[in-house]
Amino acid sequence: MNFEQEFQSPFWLYNGHLQTIWPAVVGRLILQKKVEPTYIRKRWVTPDDDFIEIDSDMSFFNGKGPVVVLFHGLEGSSSSYYAQAFYQACKEQNFSLSIPHFRGCSGIDNKQARSYHAGDSEEVNWIIHKYSKICTSQQRDLHILGISLGGNALLHWAGNYLSDSKIFPNLRSIISISAPINLRESSIKIDRGFNRLIYANHFLRSMKKKAKKKWIQFPNELSISDIQRARTISDFDDAYTAPVHGFSDVKDYWNRASSSRVIDKIKIKTLLIHSKNDPIVPFLSLPHRIISRNPFIESWFPESGGHASFLHSSDPTSFWVNHVFFPKVVLNWCKNLT
Repeated sequence: MNFEQEFQSPFWLYNGHLQTIWPAVVGRLILQKKVEPTYIRKRWVTPDDDFIEIDSDMSFFNGKGPVVVLFHGLEGSSSSYYAQAFYQACKEQNFSLSIPHFRGCSGIDNKQARSYHAGDSEEVNWIIHKYSKICTSQQRDLHILGISLGGNALLHWAGNYLSDSKIFPNLRSIISISAPINLRESSIKIDRGFNRLIYANHFLRSMKKKAKKKWIQFPNELSISDIQRARTISDFDDAYTAPVHGFSDVKDYWNRASSSRVIDKIKIKTLLIHSKNDPIVPFLSLPHRIISRNPFIESWFPESGGHASFLHSSDPTSFWVNHVFFPKVVLNWCKNLT
């Protein structure tokens, strides 16, 4: 199947903004009622005496099929639209789904001042090691999926930590969807015009609320005045994300956390998916020459799809939509590797 040729967005979602916003707002509620995802939550203690929480479907604990681990996007969770779509697709395709929440994204405040960021490859490395041990003991194949911010973190990890894939003998592939591979260009894009009003403000409300709680916990480590003055994602990353995670400022964060710096070093089968009309992460900001030269990377670049949604309609005249077409195609790609 040629995904780029067969995929088509519904005619009434006629631009990248609608293809991004409708699934995230309306589609998520529709899927929640239709799919009714049921997770078992486990808590893993981190090496720095904090914790992350993992939501997994029942088959993760008693199944025998391949496992998909999904790293969510900025302020995402297991209830995000794309997570619910993959939940249903995994159920239908006999995959097991497990979703690790980045710190602070599971609905419970964490213990440390740090949170998560787009280049959090050290945390990702620890998490994947845990999953690899579980899948090895169960003799199950492992596929790692990253959405948006989670996609960049995954690619960043693969470029920095996966020099020898034999370390993870059951890891078959990684998949990155709508990743902000060039953080500088993506940050500039989301902080301007319509994007700032809709996307940046949406994320900032949640991020600033969490950061204020961190300031209450650690008043000597954070500047609440700088955090409260933040009017853009870049402002917030300069006031909070960069300093608490060891970056000198937001520019240093953009530079060191962008997977574009290490994508040429990836040496595991990788599927990179990005729509050409992504309204948040500019398609032209991807390092296309480097991507095309890496023999381990396969890319899907459909004309439409928006950001991290890829809602499909096989009938160009119908309002009916297929929520699981895209995740099923991704899972079929995984199946064909084994």
